[in-house]
Amino acid sequence: VAPYVASMNTASALGAGRGPARTGERSLPKSPENSTRTHHQAALAGHAGFWTSDDVEAARRQSNAFHYPDGHGRPTPLERWESRAPISESERDGFRLTAENLAVQIHQDTESTSQVPLTAADTAAQHRRVIRRALVEHGYLSTKWRFITLPLKPKKSARIT
Repeated sequence: VAPYVASMNTASALGAGRGPARTGERSLPKSPENSTRTHHQAALAGHAGFWTSDDVEAARRQSNAFHYPDGHGRPTPLERWESRAPISESERDGFRLTAENLAVQIHQDTESTSQVPLTAADTAAQHRRVIRRALVEHGYLSTKWRFITLPLKPKKSARIT
C-alpha cells in the first residue's frame, strides 16, 4: 500500500476521492472535512504522518455513510446507492442494441470523412461518443447547456496626481 503525504496536492486530492468516482458510489465531496476524515483514519491506524489507500477508502466510506449533501433528513450517498433499482435484462439488451447501432453509424461517418486510420485515442473517443449518445437516447443521461458568465474584472484606473 503506497503512502500519501498529508499535504494537499493533486495525488492526495485524487487519492482522497476528489477525482471521478470509480465504484459507482459518490466520491468524497470537496471540503477540508474530508482531509480531516482521512487524517483521522490514518491516526487511528497509528500513522498520522501519512495516508494509505486504506485510510482514504475508510474516509470515503465514512463520508458516503454519514455525509448529507442535501441536508439532514435527506438520504446519504450510500442510502441513495443502496436504494437504486437495477435495470432489467430487456433494458440492458435495448441499450446494447442501441449502442451497437450507434457504433456502426458513427464508424461509417468517421470512415467517410477521414482517409487516415483511427488511432487508439480516436477509437476511445469514438467509443465514448457512442456510450454518451446511447445513454441520452435511453434517458439515463441528460445535459443542460447554459452560458457561464465570467466575472468582470475592474480596469486599472489611471493615477491622476
